[in-house]
Amino acid sequence: MESMKDRIDLANRLLSQHRYGTPEHERGYTLMREAAEAPGGAWAQWLLGAYHLQVIQRPQSQASAAQWLRQAAAAGIPPAIERLADMSLDGIAMPFSLADAMRGLRTLAERGHAPSAWQLAYLSDRHDAPDVGAAPATLLLRACALGFGPAYYSLGLRFATGSGVTRDAVIGRALLLRAADAGFRDAREAADELAPEGGADAEALRADLKANLAAAQPMLAAVGRGDAMSAHAIDPMLPKLESHLAAAVQPIFFVDAQGRACVRDAGRRASAAAVDWQWTTGLPKVGIAADFADREECAWLINKVAGSMLRPEQIARQHSANTDSELQQFNGHVRPLKMLDTDPVMRLLQRRIVETLAWRPTDMEPCSIISYGPGHEYQPHCDYFTEEQIALNREHTGDLGGQRVATFLAYLRAPDRGGETEYPHGGLLVRGRRGMAVVHYNIADGAPDPASLHAGRPVLEGEKWLWRSTLREHSMYA
Repeated sequence: MESMKDRIDLANRLLSQHRYGTPEHERGYTLMREAAEAPGGAWAQWLLGAYHLQVIQRPQSQASAAQWLRQAAAAGIPPAIERLADMSLDGIAMPFSLADAMRGLRTLAERGHAPSAWQLAYLSDRHDAPDVGAAPATLLLRACALGFGPAYYSLGLRFATGSGVTRDAVIGRALLLRAADAGFRDAREAADELAPEGGADAEALRADLKANLAAAQPMLAAVGRGDAMSAHAIDPMLPKLESHLAAAVQPIFFVDAQGRACVRDAGRRASAAAVDWQWTTGLPKVGIAADFADREECAWLINKVAGSMLRPEQIARQHSANTDSELQQFNGHVRPLKMLDTDPVMRLLQRRIVETLAWRPTDMEPCSIISYGPGHEYQPHCDYFTEEQIALNREHTGDLGGQRVATFLAYLRAPDRGGETEYPHGGLLVRGRRGMAVVHYNIADGAPDPASLHAGRPVLEGEKWLWRSTLREHSMYA
């Protein structure tokens, strides 16, 4: 007799090995749906939700994803809870809800899921975020107790700058150096730039924090083993881990009456100013926002993909003239970010784009990150599609978005020398810096605009990292 696992395995093979629209693919979909509707089908519900997130050409893909993910999340499936929280921030299949997203992330954080703990802290520090019972710095401290490198970086930034906490160069530098020990990019640079006076005291605290984490390994190994993984409760190991870390930095870190670690005198950061776009007057139409993203956001995105960057030829797609063009014109590295890769940082940046440019969330192309090292460049090119390419996109990949109306770039890291973004027809040369955003329109008077030709000049020193997306003519979803 065929087991549930056998049916799910067969469905996965058929869905992954056969293109959407083929009889084999549809048989796989039917098998997965039958498994999801059967008693004990929570894991199949999660897989079916993930499928609908990825196969966006399937009718009502996003609404179906939300339906199946809700069922799997109610059954306690962690990745379903995480994706449903993400969907609460994209504003496509359901209304945008920071509260719903944070509720899901809090559930996962209290089960000991370190990335969710960091993301909960990130969201709680943003404008109009609902109260989750602890200050952002305290949430980051609890993520540090789980040994999460980005949390050491983010908490270190706050102590180094006095953002949401009382400034303390020793604690800030020590935490940033611990993030550097974990391989987190920008941590050493931030320590030297923001808290250089920490000195020997910071080195001593760094050593204490390192020893503290080493001693916590048996407890970390036990996180998630108990009933808390299947119930909406705090993992019993978390207070023990947090108390263990709080003891290393008393009295700034302390344990409250509930046994949870806290940061003394912690609060929220000041709200960021609204994004201010400065526009050129000629063609192409180019807008520049000097402070679109902050240092924490830029570092998070770079570190998210730094170990998985690809050469352009490794992601080449059939029937894509634009991808073929990138192979010829770009010699750096790229990482597409698909629907299962998205996270709160990406979602809030996307929301920042659509709000400030009066666009629609459904009309944003999935983003990607590109990086340039010395000698890397992107030769002159245009981003708009030809009519033939639009037809090929629809026929072969189910891409319903139509024309690329505008291109969006955010500088995650600017090179030390070279690497400018050039618009030769407009006589414009953009020297980027971290956090700056650039948008240009590919269409003028309803037609592709050759003046949108642009290039990434060769990087001469350092590294250049960009987060990029395009704004489309129509919704990307069926």
